[in-house]
Amino acid sequence: MEGQKKRLAVLVGCNYPNTGNELHGCINDVLAMKETLVKRFGFDDNDIEVLTDAPNSCKLPTGANIKQALAKLVDGSEAGDVLYFHYSGHGTRIPSKKHGHHFHHEEAIVPCDFNLITGLYSSLSNHTIEICTSHFTFTSFIFKPTLHNQPNNTLSVVY
Repeated sequence: MEGQKKRLAVLVGCNYPNTGNELHGCINDVLAMKETLVKRFGFDDNDIEVLTDAPNSCKLPTGANIKQALAKLVDGSEAGDVLYFHYSGHGTRIPSKKHGHHFHHEEAIVPCDFNLITGLYSSLSNHTIEICTSHFTFTSFIFKPTLHNQPNNTLSVVY
């Protein structure tokens, strides 16, 4: 396995069962994405961490668990590895606490415990750039954000 680059992923699906914000399909999105990553893009099933709020889920997509999974994803990577993050669930906008923030709001993903995660884009890019400049050669970074108060949104990040 020496020299072979890893393909690592974190997939998050929040249906928010038994709440006023319940969605239908986010867990299905994650399962379909996992199947696509394995069958079409050659990801190893063991290198994909899945967090859902399905009954009997191994790991719930709480704010803390999502942050921990993303840190593990980035920290476990090496130069040339492919990192993929997929989120399916509610997104929202909240007033920005940053002075002079151009849009006066920040986007956030909404974990199943409603512990909002803000600054995801900048956190990931800053963390990745820091890692890349100190250890690796940075090749690509792609965001596909669609989190604007719409139910059943998807955020995919590819490094």
